[in-house]
Amino acid sequence: MFTARSGIMNYLYSLHRTEACNLPGNRTFVKQVTEVFVLIVVKEGRGEASIDGKHTLLHKDMVLLCNPGRVLELHFAPDQSLMMQFVYFHRLRREEAEGGGLLYRACQDPWLPDGQLHVSSPYQFGQLVKQLLALEAVHVDGREQEEAALSEGVLLYELLRMVKPGGQQTSEAIASNQRIQVALDYIQEHYQEEITRDGLAAMTGFNPRFFSMLFRKETGFGFAAYLAHVRISKAKEQLLLSTHNLNEVAHNVGYSNGLYLSRKFKQIVGVAPSAYVRQPKRIVVYDWIGNVLALNIKPVGASYFFGLHNLTLMKEELQGVIDVGRSSISPVLQLEPDLIVAPSWLETGFIQQMQKVAPTLIVPYGDPFERFRHLASLLDRREEAEVFAAAYRQHAATVREQIGEAIRPGETVGIYEIQQDNLWIMNEYHGRGGYNLYRSLGLNPPAKVKADIFGRGMARKVPLAMLPEYAADHMIFCSFDEDGIREQERLKSLGLWQTIPACVNNRAFWVNRLVFHPYDVLALDKQLDIQGQLLASRISK
Repeated sequence: MFTARSGIMNYLYSLHRTEACNLPGNRTFVKQVTEVFVLIVVKEGRGEASIDGKHTLLHKDMVLLCNPGRVLELHFAPDQSLMMQFVYFHRLRREEAEGGGLLYRACQDPWLPDGQLHVSSPYQFGQLVKQLLALEAVHVDGREQEEAALSEGVLLYELLRMVKPGGQQTSEAIASNQRIQVALDYIQEHYQEEITRDGLAAMTGFNPRFFSMLFRKETGFGFAAYLAHVRISKAKEQLLLSTHNLNEVAHNVGYSNGLYLSRKFKQIVGVAPSAYVRQPKRIVVYDWIGNVLALNIKPVGASYFFGLHNLTLMKEELQGVIDVGRSSISPVLQLEPDLIVAPSWLETGFIQQMQKVAPTLIVPYGDPFERFRHLASLLDRREEAEVFAAAYRQHAATVREQIGEAIRPGETVGIYEIQQDNLWIMNEYHGRGGYNLYRSLGLNPPAKVKADIFGRGMARKVPLAMLPEYAADHMIFCSFDEDGIREQERLKSLGLWQTIPACVNNRAFWVNRLVFHPYDVLALDKQLDIQGQLLASRISK
């Protein structure tokens, strides 16, 4: 792509790698997240591709594009292998560099729409892919390596010039395939409605018997079996993500009642719906890690804002749990989870990627024990949840007695975090141990904190100079330095420290923010002992 006047290319393309593989028919599917652009060539066999949930039938000589950041699934028709070729490449966009120069930066924006492509010359296209595969198979050094890279670049550009959006329109067989594709699209979009073979046959213009034969030929499944697999897959999601009863789930996925769904579910999955919910799940959890651990479930993978290694209170429980990070969905995909648990504050696009990998429970901001019980209900772990909750209440009662002499009736406790010239004031629902102090231990916030911040959801940021207005009789400061030396010096330099009675009278405490940042129920339980020891260490005189 050139600009008319300068002749400078707006986009460059570079080969990442190529791959040819024969995917055996005894496998159900292959799933991956695309990190770069991918051209997919079907050489032999039949199956089905899903790109971000959009399903496409695969047939010989078909070419597809998958843009970066997509969840790509390849499903195989029973007893059929798929012979495929993959061309992975980068697309780089021209940008103005500082100082007036030019640079090219990797671009992840879609190049063409995902899905089937039209190829101007299928034979020539196939030969170019074959040459690219052959070049990559040869290992050379020095000048020969440079020449091979140049050849790869030329071949890639020729390849990309030959493709356009849309599929081939050259034969009656392909036209039939496209009509079956219409039927598949309808099933995916209307599975919850009444769908019959005769109705879809009429929609696609086939005789019902011929439709059945062609459907099996193109997909590898009978019509009824394919429809049942789609509906049962949707039922699994609802069983994991909702509290609907079996009859409600049945109606939501297109079945008449829960009994029929139960029979169909057991026939396909091998166990009844109730047993499926209770089965051990491969769970990946973001941030709400302790809620899963408190149900006696060990996740296969987890992610925490500051990294799993900083969840020091759960070090023992997290042995063997993979840290999946927060920058890519690929580590999650490799763990093949049955369920993902994620907070609502993660980036929307990232959550959408999770939802393409596995059923994803989005946990909103709010009461941690409400969130905990909801998860327990979905996983049929209500009894375990109540056992933990009862033990937590008893633990809180013990700590309440421990601090009874330290905090007199009517005295207040506040939680604060200093960030440069600003002050964060915490409430009962924003971590930092606030739920323990205000809900479980029954301590009182300062009147202004209660009026301005409690019951309003998020914590509040105010100028640091306003600290005296929100001061408490006992003040807990969260800091990355446990002794808070830098923050204390800052308060003293601003003349604030000396104006606050709690600071002058040794009623100011400094705690490690990393220890008190987690907000799940297991973290809260472990934080109780630290809070009790802290407050009881300075008995009021």
